[in-house]
Amino acid sequence: MLPLDPLNRPESESEVPMLGEFKITRPNMDDVYTKEQLKQMNAEKKAMEQTRKLEQTKLMNEEKQKQKEEAARLKQEAALLKTQTQERLAAEAAQRKLESSLLKTQTEEAKKLAKQQKLEAEAARKAEIEAEKQKKKLEELELAKLQGDQMTVYEAELKLKKEEEARLKKEQELEKNRLKKEQKELEAAEKKKKQEEKMLKDKEAKEERDKAKKEADEAKRQKKLEAEQLRKTQKEEKENLKRTQNVEVRREPTGPVGKFLVEISDFSEYLRFKASKKNFCYNWCILVLLSVIAAMTGLTAYFIYSCCFKSGMPATGGSTHTVTNEVDPKIFKQLFEDLKSIKLSIKEKHDSKLEPLVDQIKHLQHKVEELSKKIPEAHAPEINYGEIQARIETLLKQLKPEGHAAANIDTSEITAKLNQIENQLSSILENTQIKHDNEYQEVFDLFDKFDVINRPTNRSKLIHKLNSMSLRKSNPIDNIFKQRKRFYQGQCYVPPESQPQFTVEAEPFKAKYLVVGHPLETDSTAIGRKFAPQFITITIKYKSSQTEISTMTLQKVEFKIDGPMFQVYSFQELGISDFDIISMTLDFEAQDGGKKLCIYEVIVLGEYVQ
Repeated sequence: MLPLDPLNRPESESEVPMLGEFKITRPNMDDVYTKEQLKQMNAEKKAMEQTRKLEQTKLMNEEKQKQKEEAARLKQEAALLKTQTQERLAAEAAQRKLESSLLKTQTEEAKKLAKQQKLEAEAARKAEIEAEKQKKKLEELELAKLQGDQMTVYEAELKLKKEEEARLKKEQELEKNRLKKEQKELEAAEKKKKQEEKMLKDKEAKEERDKAKKEADEAKRQKKLEAEQLRKTQKEEKENLKRTQNVEVRREPTGPVGKFLVEISDFSEYLRFKASKKNFCYNWCILVLLSVIAAMTGLTAYFIYSCCFKSGMPATGGSTHTVTNEVDPKIFKQLFEDLKSIKLSIKEKHDSKLEPLVDQIKHLQHKVEELSKKIPEAHAPEINYGEIQARIETLLKQLKPEGHAAANIDTSEITAKLNQIENQLSSILENTQIKHDNEYQEVFDLFDKFDVINRPTNRSKLIHKLNSMSLRKSNPIDNIFKQRKRFYQGQCYVPPESQPQFTVEAEPFKAKYLVVGHPLETDSTAIGRKFAPQFITITIKYKSSQTEISTMTLQKVEFKIDGPMFQVYSFQELGISDFDIISMTLDFEAQDGGKKLCIYEVIVLGEYVQ
């Protein structure tokens, strides 16, 4: 057997040596199948695998569908069983209710029947008694007829009548006795009550007497103690006087020993006097020191109050905003009184002397100037101060004619014109006052109708984002935003320029109105509205559902600088009056986009959601 040569083997076969002369040949797949056939076989294999997976998935889906159908069927059967059970229970309950109702009806009918039977039995018994009476009466009549008595039928009836009257009389006596017995019982109860009241009064009187006696004993004891104290004091005074007399007597001895004793007694008296004087000075110094401390504390508190709450808040940049009240109601009263006095004085001047009349006209001219400062023409368009001043100047020129005698001037005509001016001013004042009062009343009617949401309460909290403790101390939260009819000098809120805003957080509420107030600008307070919030941007957070909270930013509202003191904005017009709001942020913007602000009144009115 030739040895195997691995280098000399056919390319188409792979020879493997086996036992003996046998060998196994393994075919080469590359020679058996082509590449296209292999690819096709792999593709068929993959297709078969995909088909198998699809069939398996289909079977699983069918199994799941069967399970779902089975679960749905079981659920439907359970629902049907539940419905049947409920219907059965409802039917049983209805049956029990019906049976109970029938039983109740039967019971009531039985009660009615028993009652009816009882009434019938009572009526039958009464009828039997009456029949027996009639029968007895007839028997007596028959007996009277049969026996041939001397009594006639009339006498028998009269006898029966008398017996009936006797019976009725007896019943009346019994009723009368019963009433007397009840009356006696009532009288006994009343008497017992009076006795109890008397005993109570006696007890109270005794307590009062005991109390008075105790107080008298206490007063007597106190008086005795005071008398004892007085006797003790008098005794001590006598002993002191006696000791003083003894000292004075001891001063009498002469000689070296006597002089020495006198000097010792004098020195002891001096020490006692000095000690008493020292105590007096000490007490006096303490009182003076306490008075000085109290005075300094009061002055310090007054200055702190004046600086922090009266003189205003300096805005960023160092300028101080000083704004006075726009129209004090007392001004109207004073102006009316001044015009009334001028009118009376004008009516009295009808002589040829013109100086008093000229003085009155100048006084009126001064009042018109004062009125123009207190009620600006911009806020009272019906007033024309220029025309009034021109008319007054014309009157003054008429009273100072050049080249004419004073006697030729008709003072009555001038007086009539002055009265006309005075009437015009009175009408202006009256209309302005009415407008002023109506403006306040409209706003304060809203205050009475709705809640002030940004007032700190247990249902709301006001968050001011301030950057310094000085602002926080000078602007207490509970004193800044509160409605009032008058604005005082300097009481405004100055927010930081970096964040000119404040946020109102509260329980869910429905916003109704926003009230912005700022004093009117006059000649004496020319910068009064320079730092007013001209534009306000409102951002709200509201409950869009039970669990979701949404945010919305509204369009800017404008505070008219030349408008009235209070300006009201309706949240209904802004479309959020029905929202359940939990937070509202107000961003302020001054004129020309400035950030320096001096805010007086910003009030959110609404209703809390119940």
